[in-house]
Amino acid sequence: MLLRARHAAPAGRAAFGGACAAAGSSARVVRRVRARAVPTEQEQRQQQQQPGGAAGPGASIDGLPASFCNDFECTSSPAVEQTVRQLANDLGRFKFNTGCFQPDVEYSDGFWSFKGAQNYRKPGWAREALGAPKAVVTRMRMLDNGRAQIDWTLSGSLGGMGVTIPCASVFTLNLVTGRVTAHTDSWDLSALPPPAAAAAMGSRVLWSARAAGQRASDTISKGVTESLASLTSMDDEDQYYANPNDPTRFFQKDDGGMSDAIMLSMAVAGLYLVFKVFENGMRLTASSVGQRARLVASKPAVLAGSSSSCRLQRAAPVASRPEGLPSRSPAARGRLTPLAKAAAAQSAPSEQAPKMAVSEIGLVGLAVMGQNLSLNIAEKGFPISVFNRSYEKTEAAVARAQKEGLGDRLHGFKDMESFVKSLQTPRRVIILVQAGAPVDSTIEGLCKYMEPGDIIIDGGNEWYENTERRKAKVEALGLRYMGMGVSGGEEGARNGPSMMPGGTAEAYKYIEPIVTKVAAQVDDGPCVMYIGDGGAGNYVKMVHNGIEYGDMQLISEAYDVLHVLGGLSNDEIAAVFAEWNSSELQSFLIEISAIIAAKKDDEAGGWLVDKIVDKTGAKGTGKWTVQQAAELSVAAPTITASLDGRYMSALKDQRVAAAAFFGELGLKAPAAVPGVDKGALVADVRAALYCSKICSYAQGMNIIAAKSAEKGWGVDLGGLARIWKGGCIIRAGFLDRIKQAYQRDPALPSLLVDPPFAKDLAERDAAWRRVVALAVTHGVPAPGMMASLSYFDTYRRERLPANMVQVRRQRRRRRRHGRGGQGAARPRAQGAADAAGAAARPRRRPGAAQAQRDFFGSHTYERVDKEGWFHTVWDENFGSADSITTSAYNR
Repeated sequence: MLLRARHAAPAGRAAFGGACAAAGSSARVVRRVRARAVPTEQEQRQQQQQPGGAAGPGASIDGLPASFCNDFECTSSPAVEQTVRQLANDLGRFKFNTGCFQPDVEYSDGFWSFKGAQNYRKPGWAREALGAPKAVVTRMRMLDNGRAQIDWTLSGSLGGMGVTIPCASVFTLNLVTGRVTAHTDSWDLSALPPPAAAAAMGSRVLWSARAAGQRASDTISKGVTESLASLTSMDDEDQYYANPNDPTRFFQKDDGGMSDAIMLSMAVAGLYLVFKVFENGMRLTASSVGQRARLVASKPAVLAGSSSSCRLQRAAPVASRPEGLPSRSPAARGRLTPLAKAAAAQSAPSEQAPKMAVSEIGLVGLAVMGQNLSLNIAEKGFPISVFNRSYEKTEAAVARAQKEGLGDRLHGFKDMESFVKSLQTPRRVIILVQAGAPVDSTIEGLCKYMEPGDIIIDGGNEWYENTERRKAKVEALGLRYMGMGVSGGEEGARNGPSMMPGGTAEAYKYIEPIVTKVAAQVDDGPCVMYIGDGGAGNYVKMVHNGIEYGDMQLISEAYDVLHVLGGLSNDEIAAVFAEWNSSELQSFLIEISAIIAAKKDDEAGGWLVDKIVDKTGAKGTGKWTVQQAAELSVAAPTITASLDGRYMSALKDQRVAAAAFFGELGLKAPAAVPGVDKGALVADVRAALYCSKICSYAQGMNIIAAKSAEKGWGVDLGGLARIWKGGCIIRAGFLDRIKQAYQRDPALPSLLVDPPFAKDLAERDAAWRRVVALAVTHGVPAPGMMASLSYFDTYRRERLPANMVQVRRQRRRRRRHGRGGQGAARPRAQGAADAAGAAARPRRRPGAAQAQRDFFGSHTYERVDKEGWFHTVWDENFGSADSITTSAYNR
């Protein structure tokens, strides 16, 4: 089956009518047509002369039978299918179109590897080692949703013999864009006669040695580089192959200097080997010198399997102490035994306290976030000790660390005492347990064994006043306390979250060397900064989650308007979201929404998003944000509407009954608008979503600014926008513009009056109103967009009808005073107490969860067609959340 593609309509319009796929910055609409005969030679030449030198997606594939395209089945996405067919065509022509690859694609073939699409070149090894080389694709198949394998044969003459080499190329692809993220090649030389196999292997080895020599020469001196360049120079005909980073080339023509190049590379390798031996010898000598040595600690038993069966491994050398960190206490130095005693300690049971500190930091709580953050810390080179109240999760974390090659840096403990004593002083312990009483219980257990100067960091979603209460309590014992917001869900915790530490300023310098490496990295630094004193870190994370509520509500409303009133299919909406993700709406939530919309249900067929129950859970931070907005007299209608939307979604049974009840009264469910211009609607919804997002972020920033002023925290709003650019759930492209807005004016009263944002709002005002009017007219609820528009209109009004409200209030006040009372005004302190009480109440388990929450946090969801809780790995290549802690859920 052949593919024919056409470019999407200009910006502001979209073409629909088939399976949609996004590739690069442009969207493509792909439709299937009947198989036809292989084109003529003239047609093939015209196809090969397309821009970029590669055949278009609709081109036939050279070397394949006419019916071959019909045999290839791809159930992943149209974008993946299109790319796989293009790659098969490129293999047959010995030339890859780099547009099929992600810029940071990784290539490996066992002899050579590189990273970067720019390193792809026309294969040189086949052309130079074989006479009359020819590549023929024999099979294309999907290994799983995101991986495709193309089997092909390379034929020609080698050493006067005719040979045919079976080859296989495996490509890992992004399901949305279709671009290749990883590529591996393999050649089966066992199919060749022994002489030919030896010759082929020799040519590969020679090329690898020569490339390694050239790479090494670049690091030694410019003179050696120039001499190698002269040895490897080629005539004009072969200039195309002069790049030694060509991934599929294993041999270059011998120009008379091959032997010199090999000898030089061997000499370089020999010098490097001598240097490493000398370096290791110096390390061994230093390790035996008294006070100058850093003793390699014997790691406590690494837990694997049951507690009665433990496997022991030696710990990695402890990393250098951060600058400014105080030296060990005399008691701690006394625990440093000679090397012989440390080696003997390897046979001690894991339940016993270790003889010496082995870790720079500790973590308590190994649920989804804790397990992944501990692995992230270990991967960044910091030895870490972990502990969990239920021992099974500790074993699971250690097993996963061993599986990922981090077993020498992650140490599991069964009791709190040995866990604490395994840490270097001042001890630093991150707590990631459920907010409320579990945090208090954990702190109480730690305080039994921690010493003055040690640091406790609460990394959970905690009510900020609880953080300030605990800070005062532990400081009375000589300990230091911090509350640190951690955002990014499971994927962010594992690969780099956004981190918002607050609390004792003196304590931050002891965790700064760790968190700056563990946090997500963006163009202007790590996504972490010190927020402020007291509960500032937890407070900022709370408001971050409130903004997240607003973002998710607004995207779901955009989906609803396009799906219900516009009649767009899930495939079409996935393509729209993918296109938006390369615009001013670029964000993590838009990106995963495209993947969610395109996800097929592997069990029952159809679209998975349509099988998820339309109820959304909440963990409490959104409610706290709305409570604080009211307490501070800061308007936050978009965030409030998103919270109300979740509460309304929980009334599923009532909504079903109400739909039937009002249907009998003539109020039917909303449906697609006849004759709607889909392209115009997509453009309008895009504008409305962007304007509403600006309002949501403006409200969140105003809440933080008001609280910071009240508490004297001095929160840097521009810096806050910067650390939210990566790692966290609300990361988005326009956060950089928010950062610039507060850099231009640190006292900016609202993002709405920042000149660039104000211009965007004015330009999109009409489209925003059309979407809200359309939703209201046809009965589609869009509370977030409506509240945002009302917020914008109210803010820009010079005069409001508040004068009428004020007159009515004065009349009521006179009546109350006439009865001798002073009114029933609710004290401010009482409101704060109520909020704290709400934080301390036991939190209900969410009734259900939506696809976005399951994507980034493994929160699970319910289905409309079966009972139980379900979790889906939405995109294995993207990093959709999944871990040992969630593997027990149904899929």
